[in-house]
Amino acid sequence: MSTETATYTLCCHCGTHKITLDNITPITKATKCNCSICTDRGSLLIFVPKDKIIFTDGQGPDSDTLTTYVFNKKVLEWKFCKLCGSTIFATGKEHPQWGINVRCVEGVDVDKLEMMPYDGKNSA
Repeated sequence: MSTETATYTLCCHCGTHKITLDNITPITKATKCNCSICTDRGSLLIFVPKDKIIFTDGQGPDSDTLTTYVFNKKVLEWKFCKLCGSTIFATGKEHPQWGINVRCVEGVDVDKLEMMPYDGKNSA
């Protein structure tokens, strides 16, 4: 098992929300979910433990410049920047990890990532 870690920065398109992913496993894979929201928004997800996520913008996940959207079983809360509309991440009250939209992570070429399909469209 590799103990290699990396630190990444992500932000929304307008730069209002800046987040550091601190000492996580290097990003080599992403989950490509076929649910309606991931398909409509083009999200590709990586899952990061909450304690590895640092808001460097001074705002945090409950910022008034983020909006929340829930649908279906209301298990996840999708967070969007109110200013530019970027889909940044998804949280869940009972989930120890957050779904981070890897498209917002600086320096990651999504075309080089291994895609892990997930059938969110038909999940029970």
